[in-house]
Amino acid sequence: MIAVVMCGGKGTRMDDSTITEKPLQRIRGKTSIEYVVGALMECRMFDKVVLVPSPNTPFTSKFVRNIYHSLDNVEIFESAGLDYSHDLMRLVEYLIPSKLMVLGADLPCINAKIIKKIIHICDWDFPCISVILDRKFVEGIGVEPSIMIHKDNLDYCHSGIMLIDTLGEKDKNGLFLETYILMNEKEIAININTTKDLELARALCSLD
Repeated sequence: MIAVVMCGGKGTRMDDSTITEKPLQRIRGKTSIEYVVGALMECRMFDKVVLVPSPNTPFTSKFVRNIYHSLDNVEIFESAGLDYSHDLMRLVEYLIPSKLMVLGADLPCINAKIIKKIIHICDWDFPCISVILDRKFVEGIGVEPSIMIHKDNLDYCHSGIMLIDTLGEKDKNGLFLETYILMNEKEIAININTTKDLELARALCSLD
């Protein structure tokens, strides 16, 4: 299995006077992307970690090349930065025939325990498995939902975490058949999209 960290978004919702790219936002002395990569490596379940910056995140690209260049199990894949879906599908084609865990660099509270839990729950019955949370749970800890999913008359939030079988079946539109797993965990609910989210991460996440 390969871990994929998407870190090439424009971060247009961040109201940050320093214009710091989202993956480089600091929490307790470390960048968000360092926490994500560190958690992936700690769980020791991946053949390699692929980091995906883009022209939208030139400082992130330079940063990860500087600190991870000597690691054999870390690869940098520069995407076009057109949009998330385009970049992800291009990466999926590049990584065939692998199983992937895809997540963003803006989940600084994630840890190895949560990553292992997600993988153990996943049984690969579907080629695309997305991790979702109850909207009320997310709002209850002060996070404003971004990507919403309406299913069975209930509202859910997408965590930004997916498990993808690159050889899996697709529908007539060329999209992977998708299912969902529900995980109401604070560590994946705090997804940094705004400065408010960043402050919540600093206040609520136990990052040592």
